[in-house]
This record gives sequence, C-alpha cells and structure tokens, in this order.
Amino acid sequence: MNKETFKSILQPEMGSNNVPTTDDAARILADAYDYANIANTCTFFGSMVASGDKATLKDLIKTGFDLNRATGGDEGYILIATGFCLYWVKSTFTQLPPMPPTTLPLAGTTVLFPGNPKDLEKEIKLAFSQGDFNLFVDSLYAALVGHQTTIAGTYNGLVPSVPSPIAVTLPWLGLLSVPPPSGSGLSGSAAIEDELKSKAGEKLEDLKKLVEDAVKKGKEGNTKEAITGTLNDVIGKVGELGKSVATNSTTEPTFTTPPIETLGQNNFSG
Repeated sequence: MNKETFKSILQPEMGSNNVPTTDDAARILADAYDYANIANTCTFFGSMVASGDKATLKDLIKTGFDLNRATGGDEGYILIATGFCLYWVKSTFTQLPPMPPTTLPLAGTTVLFPGNPKDLEKEIKLAFSQGDFNLFVDSLYAALVGHQTTIAGTYNGLVPSVPSPIAVTLPWLGLLSVPPPSGSGLSGSAAIEDELKSKAGEKLEDLKKLVEDAVKKGKEGNTKEAITGTLNDVIGKVGELGKSVATNSTTEPTFTTPPIETLGQNNFSG
C-alpha cells in the first residue's frame, strides 16, 4: 500500500477540513485506499492487487460516518472496518508470478479470509481521534497495512509432474506493500518470509509441510484423490490460521489520545 498515494488523495479536502458531506468523505477515503493498493500491494510471492470492491467499501464508510453523526458516538467504526475487510472479498490479483512450487497459474490468487473487522475497528477509531491531519494519516495507514498482513487465501496452479502436471491449491498468508513501508525493515523476499513467519509462527510452517507432502505424493505416483484430500486439509486450515493471526496481531493502545472527533458529527456541514 503506497503511503504517498494514499496521503496525496486525502490531502486536498481532508487535509484542509473541507469535506462537504459524508458521501464526499467516503468517496475520497475509498478512492485513496483503492489507488494506494492497486499495483502497490502483493502476496509474498509477488502476485499484485489488480482490483478490489471499492463500491462496497465506500457504502460502508458512508454508513459508518452517518451513524456516528446521528448518534454523536463511535458505533459506526465497526461498519467502516467491515468495509475495509469486504474490499478484499472480491479482489482480483495478477496470476503471475506463480506461487512456488507451481509454474503455471489456473485460478491464481484468491482471498479466503479478509481479516478481522473487530480488531481493525480499534485502530481506525484511534486514527480518527488524532487532531492533526498528518498524525491521522500516519495512524490510519499503519492500521490498514497491519490489517493486510492478516489477510489469507490460496493460489491455484500447476506443479510439474510426470506424465502430466498436477493442479494444486496452495495457502498464502499476508499482503505486503511494494516497496515495503519505510521503517518496516522489509527489503527483500527473505525479509518478507521472516515477517510472515513471525506473525504465523509454527502454524505457517505446518501449512507448508502439508503442501510439500501433497506434492511429494504426486511425484511418487499416489492417486489424485489422495493428493486432493491432503490439499483440502491445507485449505481448510487457512481460515483458521488467518483468524488466529488476526486475533493476536492487534493490542490495545497504551497511550493517551484526544477525545474522539467523529466524522459526520463535527467535520461536515451537510
């Protein structure tokens, strides 16, 4: 997710507190998120984001802002967080490069677990409590990039085999920014791999082992049904892994912030 793109789209109107309606605010924020991710966010093996569900994201952001405005509270943030999750449900990715050990794509990259909106809600609420635009952007960007590391899915492609290639579906965990965010310490594929391992721990290694076993069975001439069964076990655990990582990835902030200034309640004229 490109921070410069994200900030440059928000700056002209949100940076000057010149957003007439909640619909305008939702449109600006959804546009900024969409443009900042397309061709700037990828899986650890390099499959790039091609599109996301911007329309659903905008609708839920607007509904969240309207709810905050109507109640004078912060109940709308869970809707906004859900919008950022649902953006990924219908997302599309480039099919190349393929995920090793596949060499050719079939269905390619698919998102199965779009993240946990309850955890993201806390961070979005914190971002909107910032009284300064730059602090707001920094906080919101960090929340959204952190959320993307918990997204999980599969890659469907072909693994070389004799007498014919084997179609496999492999799990992946985490979306990364290209280039990595400043200060993240991620500068190459090995560092990205380490980052993913640190979030998923031994569970990611367990999934990789299942994939390797399935491919090995194919090379040893086992039945297609046995291979498919093993891979189905892998896919079934991807969602559990994503939920586990999401649950452990966000902690309550320990520092004091200004009172929540809810969009729609204080920042819009109509």
